[in-house]
Amino acid sequence: MRVLVVLLVWFSFLFSVEAIVVEKEVVTNMSVGTTRERVTEYVTEIGIIRDIVSEMDVNLMGMVRKEKGRHTEILIYKEGKVLSYRIDHTSRTFTRSEVPAEALLGTTALIYAERIKPSEETRRVGRWRARKFVAEGRIPGLGKTGRVFQSLWLTKESDLLLEAERRKVELMRRSLRDKGAVDLIEKVTKKHGAPVMVEVRTADMTVREVVRSVSEKEIPEEKFKPPKGYKEMGEVRIRVR
Repeated sequence: MRVLVVLLVWFSFLFSVEAIVVEKEVVTNMSVGTTRERVTEYVTEIGIIRDIVSEMDVNLMGMVRKEKGRHTEILIYKEGKVLSYRIDHTSRTFTRSEVPAEALLGTTALIYAERIKPSEETRRVGRWRARKFVAEGRIPGLGKTGRVFQSLWLTKESDLLLEAERRKVELMRRSLRDKGAVDLIEKVTKKHGAPVMVEVRTADMTVREVVRSVSEKEIPEEKFKPPKGYKEMGEVRIRVR
């Protein structure tokens, strides 16, 4: 019996990966309502998994309706592309897509590349002392509505958060054709630290993301696949010209 237990433990480690687990709270305000999300992010050498529990207050014609949901996002980084799954646990369905890594950068590269400026403002965010940086970028093709303003609170007090950012940089470097954006992000992280709070403002939306905790955990490789019994709803292909 003891041998069987040892073998089961050994096999569980054999088919598992080490992850840095980052717990976050995200609040998004839009004209149609407010979304609150509890995000558990697993950052590994293979890719990133995000388990998201959301609650949205939808405001339609003055009538407020609450909507709840739970879904998982899986990103597996490969050469030149990212394999993405979006799993809806309510409907027990998932979609699969191959996404160019450039599409996942979003405004991140713009923010880091254009104007990121340190301020003298510091504060504690959770258990970490952080310094505020401000940035402004622009999403091409959207005119004035494409302006993005961002506040980043960066810290060097957490080795785990710094390691999580290092892994994200290496994942992006694996998939991106142009490494310039990744080099900029890596430079800022090494010099100033990892984000513990990010605030983003556009013409019609504000987003506030706060890190609540960080830890290490072994997770099964099976977590990078949709659960058995879930139905695939089709494949989505995204191209960036």
